[in-house]
Amino acid sequence: MKVRFIDYLDSLKNTSYDKTNNAYMVNNIHQVINFDQFQEAYFSQYKKPVTCSIDALKQHNREWFFIEFKNGKIDNKTKKNISEKVGHSLFSFLDVLNEKIDYCRKKVNFIFVYNKENNSQSGHRLSCDDYQLSIERQKLKSLLLGVKKYIPLFQMGRYEDVYFKNVYTYDQEQFEKFVNENFDD
Repeated sequence: MKVRFIDYLDSLKNTSYDKTNNAYMVNNIHQVINFDQFQEAYFSQYKKPVTCSIDALKQHNREWFFIEFKNGKIDNKTKKNISEKVGHSLFSFLDVLNEKIDYCRKKVNFIFVYNKENNSQSGHRLSCDDYQLSIERQKLKSLLLGVKKYIPLFQMGRYEDVYFKNVYTYDQEQFEKFVNENFDD
């Protein structure tokens, strides 16, 4: 059995569902590949238990966008889990396309969508790690000449140029705006 992406079409809304809190992170109906379901089918063809995977995959204008939704607080455990999801997802993705990792550096992007309310830093003293990747530091860095204008939060930038062409971190509102401006289904 050969698994195909097209067999796992779904909406962004459904792929953003948080079972723990019984809530959707976005209400957008743009069509994507439900990568969790794809990953289950991919591993079942080898009669193996499924590994963790990124939530959604979208192809647009000859590029791919992996999309991961996190409704809870982003802590070190969550970051480690995302790292595992990236690795497992890329292996199956590249296997189906019969490509190498260099393909991802040229054609694949990663979008991390987080709950702004659950990750607000206002009124709290920032830890060293939080400060390094905080919105406040991002604003300061954007004023410096020659510095990249957008710096992904939560240490997600470490995947850029290694696994992905671009990495973005958006809260739900920013993500909805990105989708509406960039994905024309």
